[in-house]
Amino acid sequence: MLLAMDSTHNPLVLAYLLTTIFRHDIILATPDYRGGELCGHTGDTAADTKYVSCQRNTNMINAEAAWWYEVGDPSIIVGIADGGVDYRHPDFGDSVLGVGHKFQVAWNFDYNSGASHVYDNGGHGTQMAGIFGALTNNMLGAPFYDQTVAGIAGGWGSLTTTPMHPQRGRGITIDVAASAIEDGYSPFTASLFEMSARSPNSPYGWGVHAINISEGILKGFFDISPPHAGINYAFENRVVSSVAMYEAGGSGAGDSTTIFWPAGYEDPWVLAVGGSIPNKSKVPQSDYGQTMDLLAPAGSSLDACGTGWLANYTTHADVPGAFTFNGSGGTSAACANATGSVALLLSHFHRMDTLSFQNLEPEDY
Repeated sequence: MLLAMDSTHNPLVLAYLLTTIFRHDIILATPDYRGGELCGHTGDTAADTKYVSCQRNTNMINAEAAWWYEVGDPSIIVGIADGGVDYRHPDFGDSVLGVGHKFQVAWNFDYNSGASHVYDNGGHGTQMAGIFGALTNNMLGAPFYDQTVAGIAGGWGSLTTTPMHPQRGRGITIDVAASAIEDGYSPFTASLFEMSARSPNSPYGWGVHAINISEGILKGFFDISPPHAGINYAFENRVVSSVAMYEAGGSGAGDSTTIFWPAGYEDPWVLAVGGSIPNKSKVPQSDYGQTMDLLAPAGSSLDACGTGWLANYTTHADVPGAFTFNGSGGTSAACANATGSVALLLSHFHRMDTLSFQNLEPEDY
C-alpha cells in the first residue's frame, strides 16, 4: 500500500510508528523514493542559516540523503590531531569538556598539558572539527550567532535526544589531541598511540574509532618511522586514519610524485584525501598519485561566502572568545569531509548491526 500524507508529517517518524505499533502485522514501512531522492526536502537544516547559501560541501557529497539514515552516534569517537580545537564554540553545543558531552577529552601533547592548552588560536583545528562535527539544525538564537553551519556527523538539533534519533542528538563524540606535526614527530606519534589505545582498566587510551589528520610533513625533514608506527598501531586497534594529501602553496600546482607523510604511506588502511572544487574536478594545488584514495570538497579558503570556488563554510575561532564562521579550504578541509563520512558509516554500522561493526576493518570504510 502507498500512504499519502500532507507535508506536516515526517515520513520517517510515521514509518517508525507503523512498524512499532503494528509490529506483528507490518514487516516493512519505508518512505517512497523518486529519482533516487526522498520525496520532498527535509527543510530541517533551515535553522543553520548558512547551510543553503554557503555549504557546498554537504551538497557535493550528498550528505542530506545520508542524514535520513544516520546523523552521528555519540558511541562513535573521532579523534583530531591538530594544533588544537576551541571546543567552546557554540556550534558544538554546551562548551563543556567531559564524558556525556560533544567533546570528551582534550590534551596538548606538545606541552604535556590539559584542556586549558588546546584552545585553537590559529583556527585550523576548529575549522576541521566543524566540518565533521558541528551540530546540525541548531538555531542558536542570538543575532551574533546567525551564521550557524551543519556538520556532517554532528548530530541533529541539539545535545539532547530527538524523536528520529533517540540518544543521538549530539552526534559523534570528539577527542582533541593538540599535536602539531611541525613541532616534531614525538608528540604527534604519542597522540596517535594515546587516541588509538583501548585500556578499559587503566586511565590510558581514548579508544577512538577514527582520526582526522589534516596535516603532515614533506619527505626528508624527519625520520618517518615514529609516525608510521603510530598509524600502524591505530590500524591494529581498528581505527580509521583519514589523512590529507599535500597541497602546493600559492599558485603552485600539485603533482603525483611529492611524498607527504603520513598521506604518502602506501598502506591500504590509510585513507589519503585530495581536494576538489564544487564541480568535482581536482583543485590545481592538490597533490595526487598512487597513494591518494579519493577527492573530497576542498575549494578555496580565501573566497567570501557564495563566491568563487568556496566549498566549505565552517566554525572558526580566530581569536580567543570570538566565535565566528567563515570559509575553509585545502586538502585539510577535504580530509575533514572524508572523516565526517567515515563517522556516519561507523555510526550506522554500530547502531544497525553490531556483528558487521565488529568485523569491518579500517580499509573497508
